[in-house]
Amino acid sequence: MLKKAFFTNSSGILCSRIFGFLRDLSMANILGAGIYSDIFFVAFKFPNLFRRIFGEGAFTQSFLPSFIASSKKGAFSVLVLAIFSLFLIGFCLLVMIFSGGFTRLLALGFDAQLIEITKPIVAIHFWYLFLVFIVTFLSTLLQYKQSFWVSAYNTALLNIAMICALFLARNQEELEIVYFVSYGVLFGGVAQICLHFYPLYRLGFVRLFLCGLGEIKMALNGGLIKMICATQASEKAKILAYRIRLDLKRFFTQFFPAMLGSSTAQLASFVDTLLASFLASGSISYLYYANRIFQLPLAIFAIAISTALFPMVAKAIKAKQEQQALATMKNAFWFLLSMLALCSIGGIMLSDQIIWLLYEHGKFTRSDTLESAAVFSAYMIGLLPFGCARIFSLYLYSYNAQALAAKISAISLGIGVVFSLIFMQFLGAFGLALAGSLSGFVLFGLTIRAFGLNKFWTTMRSAKYALYTILAIMIEIMLLLGWRYVVQIPT
Repeated sequence: MLKKAFFTNSSGILCSRIFGFLRDLSMANILGAGIYSDIFFVAFKFPNLFRRIFGEGAFTQSFLPSFIASSKKGAFSVLVLAIFSLFLIGFCLLVMIFSGGFTRLLALGFDAQLIEITKPIVAIHFWYLFLVFIVTFLSTLLQYKQSFWVSAYNTALLNIAMICALFLARNQEELEIVYFVSYGVLFGGVAQICLHFYPLYRLGFVRLFLCGLGEIKMALNGGLIKMICATQASEKAKILAYRIRLDLKRFFTQFFPAMLGSSTAQLASFVDTLLASFLASGSISYLYYANRIFQLPLAIFAIAISTALFPMVAKAIKAKQEQQALATMKNAFWFLLSMLALCSIGGIMLSDQIIWLLYEHGKFTRSDTLESAAVFSAYMIGLLPFGCARIFSLYLYSYNAQALAAKISAISLGIGVVFSLIFMQFLGAFGLALAGSLSGFVLFGLTIRAFGLNKFWTTMRSAKYALYTILAIMIEIMLLLGWRYVVQIPT
């Protein structure tokens, strides 16, 4: 089951990332790496951050266990949907009204003229927050029924919509292109939601939602309202209202720590964007293009395997079968360690060639390639610790230690910000990426400490796996040295 879920997730993520790279190629070719691309990436950064935090773990890690434990699944799911939807719609309306203030928070280094240009684009992008929550909510429900393909492949629709918008606007002024792509983001979000409708109907969730609405009506009319007004309520309604409140309390108690605990890499990247707005023009774009490639192996291996691993580990621990959980984690850990190590070394050694091949077209110049390649190398240093930390964070989540995981993430993020403030003074965008990678090592170290150092060495050590990994790395290095000697980048 783990292999099937992993391959479904990884193949879907790979498909999505391929379209994502096509989108970035189109963006680099049509907009290049300048002020207008910086404007778009600033506006897109927060919605994209929200998608990664929610869609790549936090919401699922808190909602799915609560949904499984709930005795009134219909009412619980409908109320969670309603609460988040109302909050996000209100938040998006607030951003529209005070778009200038929010834009200043996202791009502290922009001057007044750039803020004025950027703020309507920021307001457009914030509506994707609402759309991506709906997508994540529906995908999590499908995962409950062991249906992973929609959540794995739906992001491709967002990238396809943005690519279409870019090509429709390719002959327009640069600012008009930014507007076209921004609306393409919203169309992509709507398409992602629509993809879920048929699987939800086929698996019986429409009936579940209707039953949930009936349960909520009964709880409000006979339980919650009368209890608030201190009037007599039926015993059945009281019990129903109590169970619903208990389910919601359990969910939100777990959700906020899980959100912070699974978002360190994304928050670090978000902080990088804020700080890069104080650097030279194009720095935000260099960070964005490099981070997009960095996210590919992280998603295909770390996110895909952790998504498949979490239900297995959680169920084993709940059944008091910890050794079975640790054995499963050991196999996943060594597979992830070897894959991410190979990706890190390959990315660093071929950074110039990768950026040149993917992006050096149209308005993306040779100097842009050199800057982006340096940033990409710095990001790849942190790939291994960020990826491996996810597995052991899941172990903490399985023991309902979301608060501890959140504390660890906050410490690593804070240390990363301190490094960023120092390194950016001397190394520019490269320093920001390097600081983020160092925070990944802090995250991994603290997570292993919480997991237990003795337990880590006892259960995860394997001379056989270590030997295989070292041999694979040595072979890779020799092959890449030969490749770099044969294949020269045009100057």
